[in-house]
Amino acid sequence: MTPLEQKLQQLSLTAMSRQLEKTLAEAATQNLSVAATLEALADLELEARRQRAIARRFHLSRLQTQLSIDSFDFHHHKSPLQIKSRVLHPRSPFWIPCSISAPIICSCSNGWNTAPAWSS
Repeated sequence: MTPLEQKLQQLSLTAMSRQLEKTLAEAATQNLSVAATLEALADLELEARRQRAIARRFHLSRLQTQLSIDSFDFHHHKSPLQIKSRVLHPRSPFWIPCSISAPIICSCSNGWNTAPAWSS
């Protein structure tokens, strides 16, 4: 273990420490700048921390299984089935015509956070 890797371990930058040699080798072959290499290492550390936070929160929730959107039952009710493609592709802007009296949260590109909840 190099002195730099030891210092990264002491600073609790474990992902950076583990990926240091690989990232430095890639930076040398791609002729990346020092700033770009540090940014790549920082991105690796941030992603590792995000993954650990998700795992920690899931463990603390005491849920039995970790579900994903792939396991969601869209056939349970007709309204989720109607918006299935919108849920699976959240970047596309949409307005949902419905007869529900509550607002529907959507991912709209026009800056709105909710869609109007009126019947069409």
